[in-house]
Amino acid sequence: MSTTPDLARSLWVKSSYSDVNGGTCVEWAPALAPTGVVPVRDSKNLDGPVLTVPVPSWSAFVAWEKSSYSEGNGGQCLEWAPGHVPTGVVPVRDSKSPDGPVLAVSAASWSASVTGVKSADRLAV
Repeated sequence: MSTTPDLARSLWVKSSYSDVNGGTCVEWAPALAPTGVVPVRDSKNLDGPVLTVPVPSWSAFVAWEKSSYSEGNGGQCLEWAPGHVPTGVVPVRDSKSPDGPVLAVSAASWSASVTGVKSADRLAV
């Protein structure tokens, strides 16, 4: 018995970060998540290798977290995707517009920005 999911009839969804010119094209097969893994592939190489990622790891990678500085009334709503930090790029977006543009910030710049905000808070007290 094989534990590898059958990908032959999978519905592949292109990442919202993929562009129309063929850059950064990653696809995933969300319907297979109940099997315990999320298949991921390069959409430019449909017959190429498929990476199967455990669901908890995939969820952590694509999750967005609201900044602790965001207010409960909808003001100052910044979200970031911490699962991307190991890639060297941190996606940042306006939580009031989740389908809007995403700013890709280097992990080093993100870290420096967070440190700067925290330092400014300590000075303001």
